[in-house]
Amino acid sequence: MIKSHLEKLKSELAKSKWIIHTDTSTNELVDNWKISKPNGDCLLTIRFTIFGNGTYGNWKGNETMDNASGCSVLEHPEIDLYFGKYSGKFQKDLPVFISQMDALEKKRNELK
Repeated sequence: MIKSHLEKLKSELAKSKWIIHTDTSTNELVDNWKISKPNGDCLLTIRFTIFGNGTYGNWKGNETMDNASGCSVLEHPEIDLYFGKYSGKFQKDLPVFISQMDALEKKRNELK
């Protein structure tokens, strides 16, 4: 996982009107981001995972699915995102990841 992945994730969350409540201004990787919609609805936790070679696996070129970095929604672990540098999957999967979270908010609003 590299900084550009995190910056792109932040950008896409903002476009979809998700607010990140966790301080992400530091260069330290934070394990979890608390996010919600602007009115405070749909509070979710994005949990980051770093396996195997840690953040250096993607730099050495030996990152595999067994030692991959990524994130998932803690409350809905089936919603996840792989931060692979070499497969190009991140760029394809990021819109799906965001839309799955948006669907959670839409479903909650329909139940109100």
